[in-house]
Amino acid sequence: MPPIPPRPLGQYRHVRFVAAQIAIEAPVDLLIVGMQEKDGGRSGAEQVDRALHGTLGRLRAGGIFTGMAGEELTLWAPPAPIGARSLMLIGLGAGLAGDPLRIGRLTRQAMRSTLCTHARKVACLLGWNGLDIAEEGIEEIAAAMMRGALLALDGLATPPRPIEWIFDIRNGQAQRTAAALENALATWHSPE
Repeated sequence: MPPIPPRPLGQYRHVRFVAAQIAIEAPVDLLIVGMQEKDGGRSGAEQVDRALHGTLGRLRAGGIFTGMAGEELTLWAPPAPIGARSLMLIGLGAGLAGDPLRIGRLTRQAMRSTLCTHARKVACLLGWNGLDIAEEGIEEIAAAMMRGALLALDGLATPPRPIEWIFDIRNGQAQRTAAALENALATWHSPE
């Protein structure tokens, strides 16, 4: 399948959102990767683990980072082929497939943690190719991810530096995913 060009989604506050296919070699400030409790073999975390010669598997086996839902670990200056200046792992838990509320909460957590860094260009590879999402649930999951990111931005007293947040759309339904992300952003009404 040929690469899909990045699709600008719009802006909310100081964050410009984009949908794109993200490679772990992407030259970004922060790469956010979701890691399940069990090896899925095809997720972003498994790609990172192969690139890091089994480091994530050893962290899981040693109980340092198991992938439990909400668990978080940031690795600064990961080695090549990782192109990011830092790598944030977010635990997805054991059974996240098709649960928009949980993926929304985890995206909110990722955005909040990102706001505590100096990252200006962020690639969010939280799930998609590692989750078993039914085709009819794609729009709901994508919308929940966008709403989670937007909720984290609400209530900020002062806007920090501008950020470009890139949502990964390598799930086999890139156009539908990007459209759902864009629609969720366009129809967002802050609960404040």
